[in-house]
This record gives sequence, C-alpha cells and structure tokens, in this order.
Amino acid sequence: MSAALRRKLGGSRKAAKTLMRWTGASERTSKNWLAGPSGPNGLHLVLLMGFSDAVFETVLKLAKRTRDDPSERVASARSLIEEAVLLVA
Repeated sequence: MSAALRRKLGGSRKAAKTLMRWTGASERTSKNWLAGPSGPNGLHLVLLMGFSDAVFETVLKLAKRTRDDPSERVASARSLIEEAVLLVA
C-alpha cells in the first residue's frame, strides 16, 4: 500500500499532509502509511480508494479481483437495462 501511495503522492511532507486532508488521519499515521510499517484500514482505506486509483487498484489486486469482474459487468448491464426500460416506457 505504501508503494501505491508514494506513486500517487511521492514521499514528501506534502504527501503526508495530503493524506491527512483526505482522511482526517494524524500526521504520524500518514507518515507510517507512506513509509510502510503500517497501512490504512477500514474507513481510511475506503477514503483513500476514493482519491487514488493506485490505491484502488492495489486493493483489487490484493483481493485477487479485477475491474472486469463478472459481478461488475452484471451490475452495469442491469443499470443499462433499467435505463432502456425507462426510455421505452
């Protein structure tokens, strides 16, 4: 996770400040995420996934999932069908 965060933000003090702004985490916590001894979890992880494609992709990879997951295709197809039905009705 730290590699994904550093790819997105670099390793500077500014990067820690950005993480603090995105998540509300403390400076020490943000620096630990960037350095690697600990990683975000729970709400912080979800918030980071919303701001960073690199974090999102890392979580998918760790979960052995892809953006092209069949369940996502089904949800997308369902949404398109609902839109089509509304247009026809």
